[in-house]
Amino acid sequence: MSEKPSRRKDIESLIKFWEHALPTIAVPEMAQWQLWFDIHNDFGIIVYGLGECARLYIQRRGVMDYDHCIRHSSKVMNCYAKDLARNKKSADFPMRVLTKNLAEALGIPELAGMALSKSMFWRCHARLQARGTNANQFS
Repeated sequence: MSEKPSRRKDIESLIKFWEHALPTIAVPEMAQWQLWFDIHNDFGIIVYGLGECARLYIQRRGVMDYDHCIRHSSKVMNCYAKDLARNKKSADFPMRVLTKNLAEALGIPELAGMALSKSMFWRCHARLQARGTNANQFS
């Protein structure tokens, strides 16, 4: 089965996000990423699920195992997808990854290419505005 080039890039950015947000947990195999995309087919839903798992990971001070991370992320994705369908909201967001120039402006060039949710994107822009940087040049 061949992957779409955009899906491959999406998975690469999600892997970067996972490695940064859940550093002590092994990265899921490609089959798990494919399964999430087959079920949800929406980058925003997957990023949201992983973000909520990362939040739980931090709350638990890193005391989570691989299976718990996968199950928690999946449950959050499923619930979020149902909520979106119920509320007819769109999870689509045009900027899927942290661009190189935005990462450099934030002082975190090593995270360029990492997956971004809409709320993460706006937090980056707020941080730039607090520094006095013109955030519009990175939109």
